[in-house]
Amino acid sequence: MGCLLDTLNPGRTATLKVRVWLRGGARGTATADFGSASIDVPAGGPGTLDIHGIDVGTDVKYVRVKTRVLR
Repeated sequence: MGCLLDTLNPGRTATLKVRVWLRGGARGTATADFGSASIDVPAGGPGTLDIHGIDVGTDVKYVRVKTRVLR
């Protein structure tokens, strides 16, 4: 599953809500892995981006979430 945001203005945030359905017999611990990657495009927009001459800032985050399944 993926989500692509076109542009996020400085100081703004975005939220992604995730819903999960488990089988009826699920027990124990449920684990989910989430990752995100973002780039900082220089002023002037993507049309001025020269991938060979500009150092584009990249931010990659990864998190594993665990929760107990209660019935």
